[in-house]
Amino acid sequence: VRGRAGPAAAMAGLLVTLSPELVVRSREVSEIPLFALLCVLFAALLSRSLERASRRVRIGLAAVTAALLWTYYLAPLVVAGALLPIVVARRLPRPVMRAALAGVLLGAPALALEAITIVRDRGARRVAEDFPSLAWGAHTPGAMLAELTVEAERAVGLVLVAAALVAAAWSFRRRHDLAPAVALAAAIAAAAGIALAASFARVQAYYLAAVAPLLPLALALAPARGARGSGALVTLVAGAAAIALGLSGLARARLWYVADADACMPSFAAIAAAEPKTPVAVVAHYDATLLAYYLERGAHLETKWPLVDGEGAFVLPEIGARIVPLAKVHALDAESAEAARLKLARLLARGGALVIERDAFVLRPVHEALARCETISEWPTARMLRCAPEAR
Repeated sequence: VRGRAGPAAAMAGLLVTLSPELVVRSREVSEIPLFALLCVLFAALLSRSLERASRRVRIGLAAVTAALLWTYYLAPLVVAGALLPIVVARRLPRPVMRAALAGVLLGAPALALEAITIVRDRGARRVAEDFPSLAWGAHTPGAMLAELTVEAERAVGLVLVAAALVAAAWSFRRRHDLAPAVALAAAIAAAAGIALAASFARVQAYYLAAVAPLLPLALALAPARGARGSGALVTLVAGAAAIALGLSGLARARLWYVADADACMPSFAAIAAAEPKTPVAVVAHYDATLLAYYLERGAHLETKWPLVDGEGAFVLPEIGARIVPLAKVHALDAESAEAARLKLARLLARGGALVIERDAFVLRPVHEALARCETISEWPTARMLRCAPEAR
């Protein structure tokens, strides 16, 4: 953005690499790390276009805006938030506006998918309300906002959040450099959207990690042309924020590099492999593919999409395993829950079975039916049970 990488930018980068929360999220096989990078690139290109809207910058801005919308459903909030301070300051040149609009049009079909997802998740929200202790249970906007504050502290530290707020407010007041305000407004808009959506959508506080890198970016872009001494001051503030985050994160940092205490599926797969003739029922259908993967890997077989029989069960003929999904994640209502219970009853009527149940996916009729089964392996968010045959 500035045509150079100064000390403040280096400190901002250090803040991100010191953060245990951002490090662990970057290791996830999910869209969050990609979206975080795209957010930084979007804010940088938008800020650069305000200084020099070259053809290359405008094409990049349109492409990244479209990529944002296709990557994660927080994108509309990020785009709207970043544009807000520019519109308020009346600093949005027509070429830049056309580039941003082109990106929105290219990503518009993704907005339809987002609306479909919100509608499709209504059943999941009902389950969350029935089981409020679930990880993604029901939240009020106020409660979610409090959790987001904790998440911001874990990700970048409250010192940096306060510094970014001051830097953005100072730059916006002077109106000659809106880059810090652009980055900060994008992050705030996403956080506000998460909090408001908590009352009707299945959201979690850790989604903030997708936009948290925008906060150090706001601080990195704070040194303004013609502001004597501001660069040194921002560097000192960034250094203080890095030290504060480093000290607060030391106690947690070593925990992220040991085996994940919640990585239950390899253990479940080992139990299932030892009993190949016993069918395995999973309450969440995504666990069927995950279990099949670990069974094939454990048997040194090529991992591929498993065969599916007429009843919708996954069959691994080389191993002799059969995995039966009881429900689909996006069919969470009373009718599908009862259907899942009947499916489990039919399975047990043919003989015993192993069952995997996750705390984040509980169907009440199935949960009650599993009360008579024996728990043979229990993890923080999941358990495997052995159910004896039901009397015919």
